[in-house]
Amino acid sequence: MIIQILLFSVSICTDAFVASLAYGAGGIRIPLRSAAVIGGVGSCVLGVAVAGSGLIARILPPGVPAALGAILLLLIGAVTLCESTVKRYLEKRQQKKRLQFKLAGIQFMLEVYLDETRADRDQSKALSAKEALYLAAALSVDSLGAGLGLGLLSVPLLPLMGAAFLLGCAAVLGGHWLGGRVQKISGRDLSWLSGAILILLGALRLLAWA
Repeated sequence: MIIQILLFSVSICTDAFVASLAYGAGGIRIPLRSAAVIGGVGSCVLGVAVAGSGLIARILPPGVPAALGAILLLLIGAVTLCESTVKRYLEKRQQKKRLQFKLAGIQFMLEVYLDETRADRDQSKALSAKEALYLAAALSVDSLGAGLGLGLLSVPLLPLMGAAFLLGCAAVLGGHWLGGRVQKISGRDLSWLSGAILILLGALRLLAWA
């Protein structure tokens, strides 16, 4: 169980690591407080998703929640593998015709989803706590979906949230440090890594259930 919690936490921290790598390479500072905001938001979103799906698991017949959770992890993993393709499509659509929304902030959230470094709105070369909220929200989409699947598997909530918070902060700070040393991005898309880990977790759970 401990290994699976760590694997899951690593899978949802991959995007935060890559985004922070881009910040470090771009010379944008990420203070410790902002890193804590990103890790905290991701952990809370994950906790809400797991707790909500845990309530659903109580009313389902024995064995069914485990199977549904494993299948959902497989599906979320498969979708994550295709995330880079979706982002490229949205970027092309946005370039051809700028998307407009009536709700304030929605357009900006889409831009952050497509390019995480746009969260530095004031171009101060430092990510404030408020700006970190935008980035954390964009990075928490995968946590929400995967958390729903994991909650059906009766995973202990507090250890999971704690691991997600600590690894999330470590991913942000580590990615930023590495980006600052490299000062350039290789251009490789690593979004497939989190998807592959989720698929592995789902497959292991499905085999255990069978």
